[in-house]
Amino acid sequence: MPAVISPSFSLPFAAARPTPSWHLRVTGFVMMVLLLGYLSFGKSFGYIGYYPILIGEAGLCTAIFFLAMDQRLYFPRTLSAWLLFPMLLGMIAQAIYSVTYLQQQVVEVGRGIAPFYYAAFAFCTFVFLTRYRRFGYSNLIPSQKAIDQIATMVLGIQTLSLIASTIGGNYLPIIPHTGVPILYYKPGDASMVLLVLLLLASKGKLNTFNASWAVLMLLIACAESRSVLLCTIAAAFISWRPKPRQLIAITVLVVFGVAVALSGVTVKLNYREISAERYLLNVMSIFNPEKAAEIDPQGQGTKRWRVMWWTKIFDNAVETPYIFIGAGWGENLAVQYGIYHISSAGWQDAALLRNPHNIFFSTLGRGGWIVTGLWCLFYLTFLPRLFIARFGRRSTSPEWKLLAEICIVFTVAALINGGTDVFLESPQNSIPHWIVIGLGWRLLLETRRKPSPVYIPQQIRYVPRRLSPILVR
Repeated sequence: MPAVISPSFSLPFAAARPTPSWHLRVTGFVMMVLLLGYLSFGKSFGYIGYYPILIGEAGLCTAIFFLAMDQRLYFPRTLSAWLLFPMLLGMIAQAIYSVTYLQQQVVEVGRGIAPFYYAAFAFCTFVFLTRYRRFGYSNLIPSQKAIDQIATMVLGIQTLSLIASTIGGNYLPIIPHTGVPILYYKPGDASMVLLVLLLLASKGKLNTFNASWAVLMLLIACAESRSVLLCTIAAAFISWRPKPRQLIAITVLVVFGVAVALSGVTVKLNYREISAERYLLNVMSIFNPEKAAEIDPQGQGTKRWRVMWWTKIFDNAVETPYIFIGAGWGENLAVQYGIYHISSAGWQDAALLRNPHNIFFSTLGRGGWIVTGLWCLFYLTFLPRLFIARFGRRSTSPEWKLLAEICIVFTVAALINGGTDVFLESPQNSIPHWIVIGLGWRLLLETRRKPSPVYIPQQIRYVPRRLSPILVR
């Protein structure tokens, strides 16, 4: 029976809630700085440090150190976590084999396995949230004012990065030892937080100005990337239930788009231009790729060499076969399969590519079938459970349902981007992805529990029997 406090009696000395330990608060601060930094600055933030020890590796070591000081570690008792754990152990064994027997360089092996050892962030996030909940704190979504402030900061940084990359990308200072400018914009990286902001806007948790700003930035990203357009369609299909005001806003946006199309306005960006023709070609490349190839053969050229690369990896994995290990985690798959990057100057270089622009084929080519199978099973067990937690009938608080919806949209968008680009191989995308996975594990365990009673301090739970106005558990 849940504890009930009679309104006719109270203990003032017992109203205080215990405070989390300082090292737990430091862990939360580190995770939040990393998450906001990656979502705001993207690659520029991800490559801070001295390669190969970047800010992500430093943050991971810091989080593990301070969580270990808490002396209470937890394991997420979900099927997806039990599948991920042996996969990571197998990858560590493969990495050792790649260095010792295949004679591959340690740094290159570390680069290859980085998207997966970043999974430690998922376990750190889960442990942190579990300890956070055990102190009686359950509100993980900040107030709308805080959300608006964070959104303004993130959107402002992304806009500044877009303008700087478009106008003066060749003149920006470079982060030492990396070759990455201090402001770097890539539509696929920027789209992740934009989709989350639009989801929050659809739930009434973002003001109109920031919501309009996020829509504008997402439209720009959709013009530059077909993958972002596909992510937007998937996110709308999963979570968007339009309200009358939103339908009016969409109608105005469509009318404005038609007017822009008739005027023939074109804005030149880094990769492509913003125009009605570009949006039409991006939509056609998804639903009618043959027709889009006839109109824009150059734009479809990248799709052809990627498919050719993926086909070579798959055929080689079947013929060899790659069961226990592939080519090794330090192998440059572009060099192995003869896929070259052709620059505007006409020279070719296979080393610039390295990854086949698809996390599945990258894992298959280096790790083999067993690791790739566990990788696929992980998401096949993780996402359906999140869908049940969000859209099932089991009673869950609105906050947890919203967080589950954010996890679904973020994970699906990451997999779509990871299937068409070097996305999850990069720290600025991989680390936020695994942090969201850790949040999803915590959500899955929350849905198993009955609704938590009102927090009652320890002093109230054990009172003398003579204080009968209080009914204790």
